[in-house]
Amino acid sequence: MSAKFKLKNRDSWKVYPLSGLYTDRILRDDFLTLFPEITEEFLLESQSFAKDLNFEFVAEENVLGLRKMNENIVHIDLELSWNYHKDFYSKHGFKNEAFYKAIKNDDFEIIDATAGLLGDSTLMAFWGFKVDAFEANPLVSCLIFNALNRFPLPQYSFHPKEFSGQLTQKTIYYDPFFRKEKEKTSPKKGIKLLREFDLFSILDLRTGEYPKVVVKRPRGAELIWDNPHRHYESKSVRFDIYMPN
Repeated sequence: MSAKFKLKNRDSWKVYPLSGLYTDRILRDDFLTLFPEITEEFLLESQSFAKDLNFEFVAEENVLGLRKMNENIVHIDLELSWNYHKDFYSKHGFKNEAFYKAIKNDDFEIIDATAGLLGDSTLMAFWGFKVDAFEANPLVSCLIFNALNRFPLPQYSFHPKEFSGQLTQKTIYYDPFFRKEKEKTSPKKGIKLLREFDLFSILDLRTGEYPKVVVKRPRGAELIWDNPHRHYESKSVRFDIYMPN
């Protein structure tokens, strides 16, 4: 269970086209008043990022969504995800989960290099990891700011920028799951939207200097790097583990 991708009451929506947010001072002020967790400076930064894409924000009360014009809305519901994990893992436990086995380390600290819609971030935080999360897409970062404002995650630090690849002693979790590649089935709405941006450049070139990197791939997908030290598999996902050479 990850983010919930549907707002409820269409009649109560307020729509903020990105083109209007950049050019209409009144519209921008209304948006920033409704979502004070997003700064004007950061909002304006997304203009150059999305200049060739036709996007709009949609607001329902204090919940922020994003969509490509006239398509489905995505937003992040951390409380829903957290409560789902609480209910599921209280019954089933998680120590045998492939994802948990892949990311487990001695200090329970991890870098989520591609936070996306926070599905995996929420799960790692729920399992007790201290998470430093990065997201290169400023439009998605606005959704993250809003989601964390409504439901803060414990021991969670969010950085609205691309992970720099700087050397670190923390385990790195890297999910290029929404890479544009041939698939037999259509992707979920949130993954489809994220594919508009196709951001995953930093960790594509492995340095070999990180203590541990966990790469999430669909089962049967090609390796991002050759020769993983080991991997764990669930029904639909594979986690490739890379250690220093």
